[in-house]
Amino acid sequence: MAKKNQSKRLTEQHKHSHGVIGIFGEEAQIHDKEVSDNQYGVKSLLEQEYPMLIISNFL
Repeated sequence: MAKKNQSKRLTEQHKHSHGVIGIFGEEAQIHDKEVSDNQYGVKSLLEQEYPMLIISNFL
């Protein structure tokens, strides 16, 4: 039942955002860039604060 509701919600969301345009539009690209910038900033701060901490290069 939950999957059916999620599928319906995603279908409506997809229609509302005009498909791929809404998913990969300018607003989504800006959001992705901000998230990426924050990830690297946090990683840099952690490396400075905890130099012995091993942080994998998953970013």
